[in-house]
Amino acid sequence: RVTSSEGISGRLGGEGRWGGECVGMVGGNLGYFGKMEGTYARIVPAAPVFYPTPEEFLDPLAYIRQIRAEASVHGICKIIPPDGWDPPCLMNDSLNFCTTLQSLHKLKDRSPAPEQFMRRLKLFHRDERKNFRLRQEQGTENGEKQPHPRLKYPPRVSVTDQHGTGADLSALFNEVRTNCDGGRVSWDKVANNLKLFHPRNPKELEMIYELYLSKYEERVSKNGDNFLEDFEKHLVKERQEEKAKLATEAAVVDLTCHKCESGKDDEQLLICDSCETGWHMFCMTPPMKRLPPEDELWFCPNCDPGAGKEFGFDVGEDFSLEEFKEYATAIRNNWFHDLGREPTIDEIEEQYWKISGEAERLVYIPYGSDLDTREVGSGFPNPRNEKHSGGEYDEYLRCPWNLNIFPELNGSLLSYLTESIKGVTVPWLYLGMIFSSFCYHTEDSYMYSINYHHFGAPKIWYGTSGGKGAAHFEAAMRSAAPKLFDANPGLFYHLTTMVSPIDLMNRGAKVVRAVQNPGEFVMTFPQAYHGGFSTGFNCGEAVRIPENHVVSANETLLRGTAAISTQCFCSQVRTWLCRSISLPRTGFHSAAQPQQGIKYTNGSPYFATRKSFFEPSSHRTSREKLSHGTQSSSTLSSRISSLGSER
Repeated sequence: RVTSSEGISGRLGGEGRWGGECVGMVGGNLGYFGKMEGTYARIVPAAPVFYPTPEEFLDPLAYIRQIRAEASVHGICKIIPPDGWDPPCLMNDSLNFCTTLQSLHKLKDRSPAPEQFMRRLKLFHRDERKNFRLRQEQGTENGEKQPHPRLKYPPRVSVTDQHGTGADLSALFNEVRTNCDGGRVSWDKVANNLKLFHPRNPKELEMIYELYLSKYEERVSKNGDNFLEDFEKHLVKERQEEKAKLATEAAVVDLTCHKCESGKDDEQLLICDSCETGWHMFCMTPPMKRLPPEDELWFCPNCDPGAGKEFGFDVGEDFSLEEFKEYATAIRNNWFHDLGREPTIDEIEEQYWKISGEAERLVYIPYGSDLDTREVGSGFPNPRNEKHSGGEYDEYLRCPWNLNIFPELNGSLLSYLTESIKGVTVPWLYLGMIFSSFCYHTEDSYMYSINYHHFGAPKIWYGTSGGKGAAHFEAAMRSAAPKLFDANPGLFYHLTTMVSPIDLMNRGAKVVRAVQNPGEFVMTFPQAYHGGFSTGFNCGEAVRIPENHVVSANETLLRGTAAISTQCFCSQVRTWLCRSISLPRTGFHSAAQPQQGIKYTNGSPYFATRKSFFEPSSHRTSREKLSHGTQSSSTLSSRISSLGSER
C-alpha cells in the first residue's frame, strides 16, 4: 500500500514516480483506487500518475521506456511535468472551425424513446400532408390551412445570440401537457423546466409547439395517449398492402432505380414509403447491407437524408473561438442552473452517464475535434512558425515535450517519414465543452498517443489495458450493447459508442479512470481502449507515436481486422510496415543509438543542458536519416503479402 505522494519505494531512479493514495485489490478485479469522493471516483480505480524529475523529463522516449512496464498494464496514465514547466498557449484567438455534432442520447442506445417519438411524429406530418393533398384534389379542404411543406427535425432553439441547439419535441410535448392550466401555458416555466434560459426561448418554444405539435395534440386528445404508436402500426400495415400491389404493377411497368436508372437486381430494389421511387440497396451511400425490417417504414435519401446511413456524428455549426467559449459556458450553466453554484466534477460525471445511459432527453453537443494544427494553429510554439522563433518562446520551442517536435525525436519511427500525417506527425487540436465525448477506441496501427491539456475545464478519461484486457473490454461492450454489435461488427472503429465504466466492470472488464487538468499529459498505450469527455470549455492537443515493435503489432492488427471491411485501413498499415522495415530499430524498447553529429547527455539525444532542450546541429533531415537504413525488405514484404492474401 502506498500512502505517500512521494511515490513508490524501489522506483527506477528519480523522485516521486507514482503519486496518490492507492489500495490493493477490491472484489478481485478493481486494482488501484484513487483518493476521491464521487460515485465513479470511488468505484472506478484511478489510473497511475507519474511525476518525472527535471532530469527524467529531458528525454521523453527514455522516460516512456522507463515507466512502460508499470503503466501499460492500466492502458492509460497521467504524466505531470516538473514544477515550473508552463508552456504558453499560442493558439490563434481569431480562428474559426467546424464542429462535430454529437447526439449524446444515442451513444449507447441508437433508438431511445425520444427518438422514437420524433420518428413517429415525422410519419404523422407526412400523413397530414398526404391527406391534405387528397382533400385538395377532391375539393373538400374547406379553407383548411395547408400543413408546412417541409419541417426540419429537430427544430432549433437559441443557446446564445449566434448559435442554437436541437429542441427535444418529446420533452416539450410532455412539459406543455403538464403545465397547461385551463388552456393557458406558461412558456417561461416550460423553458426553465427544459433548461433553456435564453431570453428568446419562451417565444421560440411557443412557435415550435404550434408548428410541430398542436395538430398532434388534438389527435392525442381525441384518440388517446397511444395514438402515435397505433398510428405507426396502421401506416405500416397500409404500406405493406400498397407495396404488394405496387410490386405486382412493377413487373409490368418495370420499376427502375432512381439513382442508376436500372431495373435489374429487383430483389435489392427498395420502394420508398413516401415518394414511391425505387432505390437499389447497393446504390445507397454507403450501400445498405441488410433489408429494412418488414414492420418498419423505409424512406429514400430524398425524403429522409439519413436513410441507409449507419449511425455517426453529424457536421455541426462553424464557431469562432470566442463564440464557442460563450456557447460552452451557456450550456454548462443551463444544465446546472438549479444548483446555484459551479458543479463539481463528480456531479458532471453523474449527469453525463445519466444522459448517455438513460437517454430520457435529446442532447446535442458540438465538439471541435481532430482540428489540423497546420490550419488552426498549434497551442505549442511551432518551429515552422517564424513568429515563434527565438526570444520568450525559445525554451518551449525546442523542448522535446512540445508535440510539434515529439514525432521527430530520435528513437521514434516517425522521424524517418518524409511526408506529414495528420494526428501522427502533425498534432491534432481539440476544443471541447461540457459532455464533449471522445468515445472508446484504440489508436490506429496500435500506436501510443500523448495528449496535453492546454487550458480550461478538466477531462475525464477511462481506459483498459491492451491484450487480454482489451479482449475483456470488447466482450463487456458487446454484452452491454448486443444489438449494436450484431448490426455492426466493426463498431469499435467508429468512435461513436460509450458505456458506463461501472457497467463494463460489472461485466468483467478492468477499467481505470483519470482526471486530466491543465498542464498535464495523458498517455495511452498500444491496443488499449480509452475514451472520456470534457467537463467544460477546454483545449487539448495530441499526437500518436509508434513503438519499434510496429511490425509484430501490425501483423496482429491485420489479422484482427480481416473479418470486417477495412481494406483502406489495412492498406495504410501495410504502408507503415513497408516504410519501417529498412529503419534502425530504435523505438521505445531499445536505447536510442548514438549518431554522428549529435551531442548526448546521459546517453540521450538532443539534450546538451537542461535549459537548452534542443541542439539545432542535431536536427537531421528525414532524408538523411533514411540514408542510414540497411535492413532488407524482402522477407517482411513477403510476410505482408501473405497477410493481405489471408484476408
